[in-house]
Amino acid sequence: PGSGCFLTSQMYYIIRVINSANHYFDEGHRYPINESEIAIPFDLDDMSPIAKGWFAMVDQVKEEARTGQYRLNIIVHMRFIAGSTLPMSPSYGNTNTCYMDFGNYFQTPGWFDISEKIWRTWKEIPGVKLHWAKDMINFGDIDVRSMYGEQTINKFLDLRQAMDPDGMFTNAHMKKMFRI
Repeated sequence: PGSGCFLTSQMYYIIRVINSANHYFDEGHRYPINESEIAIPFDLDDMSPIAKGWFAMVDQVKEEARTGQYRLNIIVHMRFIAGSTLPMSPSYGNTNTCYMDFGNYFQTPGWFDISEKIWRTWKEIPGVKLHWAKDMINFGDIDVRSMYGEQTINKFLDLRQAMDPDGMFTNAHMKKMFRI
């Protein structure tokens, strides 16, 4: 807090702590990245879908390291949660969900190539869904109707039409992805 600041030092500290707790809040603006993520449904008795997704990323890192390339230079990780009751969530209807993602600094060359290589394996995992907020554009012709279900997508599109009848918030990527 500087001269003339209406915040007390205690209020400033609380605001900084809250801001720092937000996932990528500050870093995303100062250090932009490319990032792709999927949700994998799984049963605790069969972790093979998770292994398949994980090793798609790890094997890519190892392959690149052998040639001195490090295009996955920010993150390769996974986290586990329960399913969701929200129909447009990538974890909708799952008992257990593993979110898995990878990323690199946005100016690292070869993002499309590396993400396409990993996606070739990921898309073969039963029940896999792409995360809406992560880089879906690179994956070509994504069939979200198959991924999320025809009924779910139609409900979403009906709501979108009701809330945005003029299509102000619709872009070319969305039109292609939802076939509207």
